[in-house]
Amino acid sequence: MCGVIGIFVEDSKRVVEDIKNIMKSQISRGKEGFGASVLMVDGGMIHIRERWETLGEIWGSSFWEIPSDGDFLLFHNRLPTSTPNIAECNHPIANEDESIMMVHNGHVWVSSHEENAIFKNHQFETLLTTKRFIGDRLIDETYEYTDSEYAVHQLEDLINGGKTILEAVEYVGDQHTACAFLYTLTKTKGIYFVSNMQDLTYQEMKSGNRVISSVGGKESLMNSYGVLIENDITIHELDTYGYYGGWNVGYDDKDYSTDYYYDGKQWRKTKKGEQKKLSSDTKKLSDKEIKVIKKRKGKEWWRGDHYFDGKNVWLTR
Repeated sequence: MCGVIGIFVEDSKRVVEDIKNIMKSQISRGKEGFGASVLMVDGGMIHIRERWETLGEIWGSSFWEIPSDGDFLLFHNRLPTSTPNIAECNHPIANEDESIMMVHNGHVWVSSHEENAIFKNHQFETLLTTKRFIGDRLIDETYEYTDSEYAVHQLEDLINGGKTILEAVEYVGDQHTACAFLYTLTKTKGIYFVSNMQDLTYQEMKSGNRVISSVGGKESLMNSYGVLIENDITIHELDTYGYYGGWNVGYDDKDYSTDYYYDGKQWRKTKKGEQKKLSSDTKKLSDKEIKVIKKRKGKEWWRGDHYFDGKNVWLTR
C-alpha cells in the first residue's frame, strides 16, 4: 500500500502546505521512499523529478522552488512491494525519455509472457541486478524491478498502438485490480487517473489547488478513470473487472480464486468450503488455450496455473 497525490497547481506558494496536510492522513500508507515530479507547462511541457529515501530529505529540497501556477504535480509516499527503498527505484517512475511520469498504489501482477514482451521493447530504469560470486566465479545473477514500472511502459505502448490517452488509461486500470494510477504526459496538460477497487479521492483545497489523493478528498474516484485539467475534472465509470492479486476474473459472475471471490457486487474473502472446485485432474491446457482472454467481460479466464471454464476453477498441470 502506498499514497499517491496529484495536484493542479493554482497557488504554488501553498503546494508544500497542501501536501503536508494530505500526508498526515496517508502517511500510514508508506514512509519508505518518497518522490515528486512536476509537469512544467510554461517551461515547455517538460518533466522535472526528484526522489528521496527519507522523510527528512523532502521539505528542504530545492525541488519545491520549481512548481509554478498552472503546473501539474505528482507526489508519492511508498511502502515497497518489490524493489527496496532506493531513490532510483522510488516513484514517480518514468519511461525512457521521461515523457510519461506515473505514481501508483497497489501491486502490478503480470505473467512472464507479458513481462518478457515489455522487456523486449523497453529499458527499465528501476531494474536491479544482483550477482553472487565465489571468488572470481559468477554463480548466480538475478533481476528485479519496481513492479509499477510495467504500467508506465504499458501505457506508452498502448498510446503508440493507436489508443487515445484516456482509452489507454482505462485499459491499464482494467488490467490491474486493487490499483490506482496517476499519470502526467508532456504531450498534453492534465493528470490522468484510474482506480480499480483502490482508494482514490478528489477535492479542492482552501488554497485553490485541486488535488487527487489516496485519501482525504470529499469525492470518491474509486472505480473510475478520467483527467484533471486545470479547473475541470472529467470522470468516467470503470468496469471493475480484471486482475485481483494475480487472478484474472470475470466481472459479471460469482468467480472464485483460492482466496477471494466476487459475488456480483463486491469482493469477499473466501471462507472454508466456499471455493469452487480446484482439481489437478483437468486436462493440460494447450498453448492455444493458455492465453488471457481479450474480452475481459467473458466468463472464461486463464491466469498463472489456474483456469476458469465458466463453472469451475481448475488447477492446471
